[in-house]
Amino acid sequence: MNIPMTKREMDQRGWSFLDIILITGDAFIDHPSFGSAIIARVLESAGWKVGVISQPDWRTTADISALGRPKLFFGITSGNVDSMVANYTSTGRKRKSDDYTPGGIGGKRPDRATTVYSNLIRQAFKDTFVVIGGIEASLRRFSHYDWWSNKIRKSILLDSKADLLVYGMGEKPVTEIARRISELGEIPKDVEGTVFWSSSKPNGVELPSHEEVLLDKRKYFRLTRIIHEETDPVRGTCLYQLQ
Repeated sequence: MNIPMTKREMDQRGWSFLDIILITGDAFIDHPSFGSAIIARVLESAGWKVGVISQPDWRTTADISALGRPKLFFGITSGNVDSMVANYTSTGRKRKSDDYTPGGIGGKRPDRATTVYSNLIRQAFKDTFVVIGGIEASLRRFSHYDWWSNKIRKSILLDSKADLLVYGMGEKPVTEIARRISELGEIPKDVEGTVFWSSSKPNGVELPSHEEVLLDKRKYFRLTRIIHEETDPVRGTCLYQLQ
């Protein structure tokens, strides 16, 4: 059966609520070339009631609220492509078309879509969990150089106000996150492949702080090198950074 995208489709499946709602900046196509479709089907196969909101209007909370409040969490992705790459050429000109939108129409997703969608959810639902993922979140999980503003920006967790970030392939982490939230009612802080805020230093490798990489290019180089060296499924260890 189709993944519900409207209240009517929820009713057709006899669902009065959803456990998880995924939001994507792409048109939703139920095919494994689309990350949101894979995550939706993986969660569904694990027994969760999953719905999808595709390319919501970011000027109002109406579309974001269309399926109600999920029992577990909202999951957000900008889509298959970074939203800034989808919206602008390499020279900074606004694109007129979008290959991941019906009819190839441009302008259906906002700049920095992950952050915009997350903040919309915070406006509409004050007390729900928000988990971000996909290429846009993965590449911005630590301090990072932003070509569009020519600045070093902090982790996207800060701007998005999300509770948790899943980077890389998300099938296993997101399934574990759903199970843990269902059982404990809180965001897990020990799932591999995730990033979260902490008030204390964990066991692991400390990265140069955001302030340090702002002031010293060599510290930024070291930050990047450590991230690449530790992004290893066998020997990689926990990384943490003062923002």
